[in-house]
Amino acid sequence: MINHYLLLRRLGAELEALLQNAVLSIAYSPQREDLQLLFKQEDAEFTLKLNFATDLSLLSFWSDVAGKPRQYEKQFTQLWGKTLLSVTAIAGERMMCMTFDNGMQLWLRFFGRQGNVLLTDATGKFIGPFRRIIKNDYDFDVNLYTKETKFSEVINEAITQEPVWWQKRPLELAQTDISLFDLINLLENGSACLLPSTNQPGLASQQIPGSSSYPSIIEAYNSFFRTYLPDFLLEQEKRRLLQPLNDRLKRLKQKEKEHQQQLKQLAKESHFEHWGKLLLSSAHLIPPAVSKAEVDDYLIGKKVIIKLDPKKSVVQNANRYFQKAKNQLIEAQQLENLSGITSYEIAQLEEKIAGIQGSNQLKALRKIAEKTITPTEFPFRRWTMHGLEIWLGKNARQNDELLRQVHKDDIWLHARNHSGSHVVIRSAGKKVPQPVLEAAACWAAWHSKGKTENLCAVMYTQRKYVRKPKGALPGAVIVEKESTLLVHPSPPPAS
Repeated sequence: MINHYLLLRRLGAELEALLQNAVLSIAYSPQREDLQLLFKQEDAEFTLKLNFATDLSLLSFWSDVAGKPRQYEKQFTQLWGKTLLSVTAIAGERMMCMTFDNGMQLWLRFFGRQGNVLLTDATGKFIGPFRRIIKNDYDFDVNLYTKETKFSEVINEAITQEPVWWQKRPLELAQTDISLFDLINLLENGSACLLPSTNQPGLASQQIPGSSSYPSIIEAYNSFFRTYLPDFLLEQEKRRLLQPLNDRLKRLKQKEKEHQQQLKQLAKESHFEHWGKLLLSSAHLIPPAVSKAEVDDYLIGKKVIIKLDPKKSVVQNANRYFQKAKNQLIEAQQLENLSGITSYEIAQLEEKIAGIQGSNQLKALRKIAEKTITPTEFPFRRWTMHGLEIWLGKNARQNDELLRQVHKDDIWLHARNHSGSHVVIRSAGKKVPQPVLEAAACWAAWHSKGKTENLCAVMYTQRKYVRKPKGALPGAVIVEKESTLLVHPSPPPAS
């Protein structure tokens, strides 16, 4: 475990040897969970960095002073210009105390996510914390940590009660002949290393296979700081960026699944046109005003029962089934179009997610996030009918954008003498079936100020005959060589 008492005792002794009688020139926070203490001693300068952004309380010590960022928050100004007298590890605790010549003390607490730095005055009165978010620290009492405690009692409490920094040692001791205190003494004088199992700082009485040795605990901490913090922040940023993308991907996949299920259901019910033909071919055999008819199905060689509206003739019932078949075809085309759009968005999202997961640098990751975190949505309403796409602008700005994106030979429609949406049939010069033209005209009328009229005039022409004058208001155009349709305004289906 990082920051256990034995490590901190060695670390405190090394820091005191380097910083005793050094002056704290400034303490500041360049980021929310990052504290930097800058010391000056004769001609040398040092930086003590503390970071509480990870699952561990991290410390590093550098024999230089980096330039301060443009924005930072001043910390512990009461200690600026004061001389450091001592650095002491608190017996049996994951804490160190730094005492200054004005009697004030900085308490460095290494409690993982609850780590903090606390300031007290010469009488031991609590002044304030670095991490103000930890409310329990406002009840900080130095008397809990200033009682004299024998080291043997600390070890005994840690072993017999709730082991904090020595969890596995009792089990290991049962298989060895060495006593506990002999082992402690060996480790206290052991060499600093990064343990192979966790890559965290530790002490070893002898060389451990796979471990990296260091001449001091400070250098072991520095090495761990350099590797662990960037990796942790990178993974943390990945999780933050991936969560909304994975949530959206899950919704899109469910949406795509629903589209496929609806298409399968429509395929099962694709018999309406066939039923209409059967009714017409057997019209002379079906009596009037009946609710069902039994007719021969020449495809399967047996009779089928077809429900009828008794108030309508056989021909009218046949036309009703033909209309159902037509509506099913439109619905199926729309579902296929929506499914294609959804599949495209899924592919885009999966590519973005793979890019974020494969990034191994924080700067590169943030650049990817800036470009990919917000999925791009199609700007217009869109339908498919008889294999042709129909686009409709939602507002004046989109009407202008619509004109810029479509083909010059596409068919453009707009309600005559009324403000409203631009509608374009993406035909690219191909002949547009009359039902498609009439449907697009009805939708253009519906999305205009003329939607309340019984019959609305809608003009249409090729896109190349629609131009936007320089300086015209959004949505304003000049139209040439247009034709006109009189239609009843009707709303389009869901796009």
